Amino acid sequence: MNKNIQFHIMNFCNSLVFFAPVAILLRTTKGVTVSQFFLLQALLSVGIFMFEITTGILADRIGYKKTLLLSQIMLFVARFLFLIADRLSYFVIEAILEAVSCCFLSGTADAYLYEWCKQNGKEEYFMQESARARAWGTAGFLVSTFGYAVLYIHTSLDGLVVATEIATLISLVAVFMMPEINGRANSNEEKQHNQWFHILDLFQGLKFTNILWGIFQKSRENEL
Repeated sequence: MNKNIQFHIMNFCNSLVFFAPVAILLRTTKGVTVSQFFLLQALLSVGIFMFEITTGILADRIGYKKTLLLSQIMLFVARFLFLIADRLSYFVIEAILEAVSCCFLSGTADAYLYEWCKQNGKEEYFMQESARARAWGTAGFLVSTFGYAVLYIHTSLDGLVVATEIATLISLVAVFMMPEINGRANSNEEKQHNQWFHILDLFQGLKFTNILWGIFQKSRENEL
């Protein structure tokens, strides 16, 4: 069976967020207050909540690979805006783009992997391949966590964003080179299966929004 290494590279590179440990610091150095930071995070979560079902329907119409490409393009643009942002409006647009990107990715990646296994006549390998994809994502997270300190010493805060943007570009190229999948959610059973993926992510996003709102309220209380 083909290894579909491009899919795993996508998972690895998408987890390479070198600026994650200093996300608040990066924004505050660009004029965003702590309260505005939590509002931006809430906007991201609410955006995921709002666009989840809509993007899921679009993914069923245009196909999984095109949907993943759209996700990576939007993520690339979002992180470019993050790099050049010097006012709150840039960060608002960045949060919206990242929310839509996350919606395009969620559920679609699993659906693509399932169809890829099915197309290769190896449906029983789906759980194994899914676990492998998560392992690649975890590896990317660990690399970015430990690599953050090294990069920060030798570059700067913006250098962390540039490194993340390069990883996003590699992920975009990997998705472009992924094999085409003929399958979409053609049957009612497959459509329902994919909708459950999106509904689950939707409720997880809502839960995260509530947590962020609680943190925001506490930060406002501290400021007052």
